[in-house]
Amino acid sequence: MLRNLLARLHALPVETSRLIVGSTGSGKSEGELAHLIRLVRRGDHAVVLLDGHGPLAFAAAGHWAAGGFEGRIVYEPLDATDRVLCWHMLPASAAPTLSGRRLADAETRDEVAQCFLAQRNLTTLNDRPWTKEWLDAAIDLCLSQPDPQPLPALLTAFHSGTADYRRLLKHCVREDIADKFRELEVIRRRNPVQYETLTGASRRLLELACTSEVVRLRSRPGPFDWLTALRARHLIAFDGGGIRSREIKRTLFLLVGMQVIHAVRRHFAETQEPLPVVLVLEEAGALGLVTPFVMSALQGLRKAGLSIHLITQSSLDFGDPALFEAVLANTPWQAWYQALSPADQELGGRALANPTFESHAVHFTRERALPGDGRIVPSGRYERVTDAYFKSPDLHAQQYRTRLATLRVGERLVRDRRGVRRERLGQVRSPWFRRVTDEQTRAVIARIRQQPIYLPSPDPAPLPVANTLPDAAERLRKRSASQPPGADAA
Repeated sequence: MLRNLLARLHALPVETSRLIVGSTGSGKSEGELAHLIRLVRRGDHAVVLLDGHGPLAFAAAGHWAAGGFEGRIVYEPLDATDRVLCWHMLPASAAPTLSGRRLADAETRDEVAQCFLAQRNLTTLNDRPWTKEWLDAAIDLCLSQPDPQPLPALLTAFHSGTADYRRLLKHCVREDIADKFRELEVIRRRNPVQYETLTGASRRLLELACTSEVVRLRSRPGPFDWLTALRARHLIAFDGGGIRSREIKRTLFLLVGMQVIHAVRRHFAETQEPLPVVLVLEEAGALGLVTPFVMSALQGLRKAGLSIHLITQSSLDFGDPALFEAVLANTPWQAWYQALSPADQELGGRALANPTFESHAVHFTRERALPGDGRIVPSGRYERVTDAYFKSPDLHAQQYRTRLATLRVGERLVRDRRGVRRERLGQVRSPWFRRVTDEQTRAVIARIRQQPIYLPSPDPAPLPVANTLPDAAERLRKRSASQPPGADAA
């Protein structure tokens, strides 16, 4: 019994899912950086940081390396093409039974489809039956192969007649899927317009990501394994600052998040023990990273060890107010930085005032004099009475709205299970005797990216050199240089 008591006293705090809301320049990234540094020093969590802008991932890598954790860092800039991190983006099921594999592949199919729907701000394809039918069919065709397929193979399913297309049909282990595409070939030969009507929308959903070099280079078989990396407590940071396309970053980040969720779920199913992993989604609202499968993980994988940190500039970035309300309901720890948007002030005021409102809280008091009745106070004299004016719920929320609008940089209002409190954060400083600079961080990243888990990009075929004729001025100069002096005069 004493041993259990000591174990509880020395137990580390459990990491919970977090929501961080704050306008640009309010200090929310600095606060998350300080928390990630403390979390890594504990040494019991793996961290996956998806930063669409890049400064948070770059600063985190520098401080992690300065703290002595360079051996655990995996840093992947999305604009890199020389050496990249490769993994299977279409993970096939490894269940021992056929029914188990089909069940797992069906769940993977839905999650992969959500990664492509996010670029069109769609949450479901139930009102687009043809798009849903052929997008699911293309994913099923690639998942039914004996070997894992790269992500661009999804687009190959709509390139009838090519060698890669025939290879997919030949090695497909599900005859019903192969027959479905053979029937589609007949429709294409008879009526190309009908073929385009059936498959055009699905193909256009896939084209942006499947034709991108960012995805193509990383969708190759490689030595990197997500489950092994998370079990080894690696610190994985994706830097999307060098890519302008928001849709490419969104699709790739969702594919990474899907891999993390699959690894945590698989570890918990095999060992019945949690795998402590923190998934940080920077600009989660603006990039549309809170998809249904991320929301499901936020709701159901807490016991499996997964905690998700959502960082956003505004609640309006989520688009759907019901989605943001669901996020509020599933994040026990919330931090509100300076909010410049009236909508954020209104929502933040209601979220912070509700758990701290007391009906007996006094807003202010006022004294007044009343004439005595002769029994308690002698006749002819007055007594002082103090009237208490209590706070109303609207007034209580108005006070928090005012606080949110007037918070300074680095100040925040934190709501957790203990209540609401105000905190002021200091600037993150370098460790003693180890200064963190941009040059040192770049050198650390260069060393990290020389590890064997990074694969060199395949050398493309050399481009043919066009033999262009010189212009008239250049021909005249060459002609003048080749003639001896005095030839023109002669």
